[in-house]
Amino acid sequence: MKITQDKFLKEVYELIHEQDHTVVESIIEFCEKYELEPESVTKYVKNNQNLKSRLTIECMERNLIEKQATLPLWIHLTLI
Repeated sequence: MKITQDKFLKEVYELIHEQDHTVVESIIEFCEKYELEPESVTKYVKNNQNLKSRLTIECMERNLIEKQATLPLWIHLTLI
């Protein structure tokens, strides 16, 4: 099955909103479902500023990446 950006985003956002998954959990679950390496979907994350921002903020909150000066999430999402 060919994975497209639209399919990836649709399924990831469904997992986030309907099953209350985190962004990281949603991406990992999508990759497991389609037997993909997480690195293979980075292009889809990079091409979607909203998802990329949410993932960055989530990773900073979990101390997975170095924190940067950012707007609060609710302000950031309203600007997108």
